Amino acid sequence: MKSRRSEDRVVYSTQKDTPPPERESPSERDAPLPGGLQARVQREKAHRAGRWVTVVYDLDLPDSKLAELCTRIKRLCATGGTVKDGRMEIQGDHAQKILSELASLGIRARRSGA
Repeated sequence: MKSRRSEDRVVYSTQKDTPPPERESPSERDAPLPGGLQARVQREKAHRAGRWVTVVYDLDLPDSKLAELCTRIKRLCATGGTVKDGRMEIQGDHAQKILSELASLGIRARRSGA
């Protein structure tokens, strides 16, 4: 675990010749998602002690982007979830919220299953 104190970070300086710290350039995670993505959204109850889980699958994204998208959807739905085997599992029946969020991100999502 990194310590909070970092030698290269300037918090306060009385020296007038110290340049301000450089800001990082925008990272890949701030880049928009590639267009033309498709996904399937399904409700499942099997092997989950009778509780509903909304599963998003067939989404062709790298694991890092998938984890970021999962975090965004979990915050939207105010619930927990995880990424397993390239699938997002969101606790609860949130299919409509997830479909509308994916549509706003430009991802064509369809509901599958019953």
